[in-house]
Amino acid sequence: MDSRLDTGVVASVGMGSTEECIVLRADIDALPIQEKSGLTFSSKIDGIAHCCGHDLHSTALLYAAKMLKRVEKEISGRILLIFQPAEEKLNGYQSVISTDVFIKYRLRFIIGLHTWPEILAGTIGVRKKPSMAASDSLKLIVHGKGGHGAHPHKSVDPVCITGYILTVLQTIVSQNIASLDSGVITIGKITGEIALNVISDSVVLEGTVRSLDSSIRKLMQKRLKTLLSDIATGFGGSCDVEYHKGNPPVVNDAMVVDRIAKAGKEVLGEEKVIELEKGFHGV
Repeated sequence: MDSRLDTGVVASVGMGSTEECIVLRADIDALPIQEKSGLTFSSKIDGIAHCCGHDLHSTALLYAAKMLKRVEKEISGRILLIFQPAEEKLNGYQSVISTDVFIKYRLRFIIGLHTWPEILAGTIGVRKKPSMAASDSLKLIVHGKGGHGAHPHKSVDPVCITGYILTVLQTIVSQNIASLDSGVITIGKITGEIALNVISDSVVLEGTVRSLDSSIRKLMQKRLKTLLSDIATGFGGSCDVEYHKGNPPVVNDAMVVDRIAKAGKEVLGEEKVIELEKGFHGV
């Protein structure tokens, strides 16, 4: 094992031993979106853009590295700077863990940040309770019986089944989860059409399932598998449910949050640090 990453960067600053380290972490990634901002620092690659804060996150950590390097001789411990790749795939942290970084360095805690447009610029938002939702991926394969569009009675149309499934998916959130709790089931991709006059054999739906509560996460997974299979069977088809667990909910360490809040107030002022009332399903 070594500390090298294919697309990420790990650096350190400070004069202390590797036995006493903290980590500042930023994510580096992009989305398959055409940039239309026209800004001088906009993406130079067609069809790919930093539209989820990645450029700001990297800039913030680079500036922190610059400032820390200036006072490196005053740092008795060691600070690791991790530019984590593949944040949008939700598994980029694994590439960092698979190196020897967490073997070479004894870490006390990790501090990450993310832009959030719902609070004012120059403000720091902190939260001790669950802050970021668990993020799982969902793939549904709805099977029917293909045929000619002029003879739907001779087929089992997976598109019709899919329509019912899309409606019922939202009842899991509205009918099975208490009103003061929260969960999200979103289908972001549907494929399967062959031609405008052909009934497909199958339709594939892909989406995301998110919750701040582990028990709700488990409930949604269970209801998805039971409910969708029954719906498809009722129409003469079937539905394969592929559920892949991603990251668990993020619960921040209270001590670290207090230290960040204290430092923020000392540098920016009391009014610039706010306690966030609720966690987020995604940013």
